[in-house]
Amino acid sequence: MLEQDVLDEVTNPFPGLAALQEQTPAVRVRTPDGPPAWLVTRYADVRDLLRDDTRLSVDPDHGAGEDYAGFELPPQLRPHLLAVDAAQHDRLRELISSPFTGTGLHRTVEVVEAEAHRLVAALAPDQPVDLVAELAFPLALTAVRAVLPLPDPAHQAFAEWAHDALLAPRRQEDGAEVRARDTLGRMAEIIQTATTVPGDGLLGELQAAYHHGRLSAHELAAQVFYLLFVPTEPLVDAFGVVLLRLLAGTRHRAVLRDSPAARHVAVAEALRFDTPQGLAAPRFALVDLDIDGVRVRAGQTLLLSLAAANRDPRQFDDPDELVLTRSPNPHLALGRGDHACPATALSYQLLSSSVAALLSRYPSTTVVPEKTQWRGNFRHRGPASVWADLKP
Repeated sequence: MLEQDVLDEVTNPFPGLAALQEQTPAVRVRTPDGPPAWLVTRYADVRDLLRDDTRLSVDPDHGAGEDYAGFELPPQLRPHLLAVDAAQHDRLRELISSPFTGTGLHRTVEVVEAEAHRLVAALAPDQPVDLVAELAFPLALTAVRAVLPLPDPAHQAFAEWAHDALLAPRRQEDGAEVRARDTLGRMAEIIQTATTVPGDGLLGELQAAYHHGRLSAHELAAQVFYLLFVPTEPLVDAFGVVLLRLLAGTRHRAVLRDSPAARHVAVAEALRFDTPQGLAAPRFALVDLDIDGVRVRAGQTLLLSLAAANRDPRQFDDPDELVLTRSPNPHLALGRGDHACPATALSYQLLSSSVAALLSRYPSTTVVPEKTQWRGNFRHRGPASVWADLKP
């Protein structure tokens, strides 16, 4: 069994993942949390297993017990969208769909685009700017709150939680960094406020579904948890990655400024090249599986490496090259199948909007990728800072 080093590497995990990818389709690893799991790295296997709801489950109750089972949650937060199967998943996904489709999607995009232009207008062009702190982080919070509008007390508490957990992580007594998972008490207080104070938008819709018996109390709390706390850190990382990679060169600068279609293609490539959510949610084998000759027993955990799959030379030409015009680009950064990110269409527009706002005001802005430091853990990865010189 491999030790956790391959999962711990944050700055550049790709050489280690590529070596595993060449050696074996699945390898037994020890996770940083301790319990073991199977790590699957090849594109075809990851793609097919993401769509396999017959032999695999996302429900930790199907785990055998000795394997890694993911982030341990209290019972009232467990039935969220990433941890339920089949009919329950479809029902919950339908109940949260309004901000991600039709007029709801357009309203969400308008809110975030307006905030992107406001934030860019407030930047100081006479000194280096950290685009993660000044743009990626506040835009991610704006996006989350646009999707799930919060009552004022919860709104402020959520912003403070995000700042402490993501932007300025605190240290525990033993010196270890406080992770988002260490703040469950604060999360529970915010969720309690959000589910008991009458809300607007999607929050109001979820509260109405609960009052009409379409959601249980636990399902209501779990969906608020999913919509607030699950996407925030990966979204900060995604904004950071897109700003870093799309602003690093000057070759495509004019077309990225003027063409939404070109930005869409470039955003897809940035997400492929530096996949923020490196691993999909854990899958649990319902039956014994054979993955290209590797035997996985029923009850064992599979960790599907989206980051490794997106650099697989069997699928992508020159996978370690950033090609901002790459098309087609069937990357897996936002998942695949029934459990793919429900905000996929929204994500592309939001990520594109940050680049458009910046280049419309400062078209010659430059960043230096070599100065970027990375943060994260074995589940996700993103730039801790992206320093830029703003140039008109």
